[in-house]
Amino acid sequence: MTIAAISPEVLIAPTVAVLPGLPFLGKAGAEIHSLVLVGSHVFAAQTSNSDIDLVVIAAEEAAENLCAALLDRELAAAARPGDEDEYEITILTKGQTEAVFAQASPFAYSIRYGRVLFDDGYLAALLKTPFPQIPTEEYYVSSFFEGIASQYFNIIKGSEKSRKQACPACRGRDCGCRELPAAAQLPRIIFKMLYLALPLRGLMPLTKSDAVSFAETFYPPEISSEIAVAAELLRSQEGVARSAYPGLKKTGIFLFREILAALGHLQAVRQSLHDAASAARASFQRISNPALRNALL
Repeated sequence: MTIAAISPEVLIAPTVAVLPGLPFLGKAGAEIHSLVLVGSHVFAAQTSNSDIDLVVIAAEEAAENLCAALLDRELAAAARPGDEDEYEITILTKGQTEAVFAQASPFAYSIRYGRVLFDDGYLAALLKTPFPQIPTEEYYVSSFFEGIASQYFNIIKGSEKSRKQACPACRGRDCGCRELPAAAQLPRIIFKMLYLALPLRGLMPLTKSDAVSFAETFYPPEISSEIAVAAELLRSQEGVARSAYPGLKKTGIFLFREILAALGHLQAVRQSLHDAASAARASFQRISNPALRNALL
């Protein structure tokens, strides 16, 4: 069945509101296995700035078509100033979905406790399959490199360089302007770190609000308050002010060190750090991961 063939009666209230964002999926002519609403809207924890988070599980070829259609949609939206996309759509193949579940990642829990809008039976069967209850070491190592280390060094290096330069808007270094482009992804990286650090403490956040609440309970105020700032920046999609950057940087370092301490001295972690730092310094020949080195050279 295609998305276009799903009638409103299939969707469970109050999720009918997601229907306006689905036509582009139908245009791809792709058969899907499952469509799941995840995140704050599932738990009525959304704010006026919250995205509608959807997970689409599709066959391999169909997923490729959907990704292409999604890219076209995002490019079209970017060409319309002031037209912000309220949907955050993740497209997974069956293999990717099963890998996520096998690692027991927080994203797997989001799907597990999401609101199923459509399922041809695939997800129902998958949910009955035994999987680890806590994230695996493979999840921590791969997520640390792919989602954090490979971006973190670049963000900090670029932000520090930009911070030393005069703000183009007012030609000052210590202004309050939101003109630190290199730090724009720092709030997102902080939350990626949280989705590693919190499970290490036995906590599995399903929404940004969960992560902020857990942080307020288990982290010192100077850290938890900055996590709340990062959450609001993600929701509002605003840039990072020069004045806000030092606190966010401190929080990023705190979480980065916490994850490293928990992972210990695994060879894979040491290699990830070495390769990420080398990439940030443009020392591409020193990268030990052949796939990453070839991609950058």
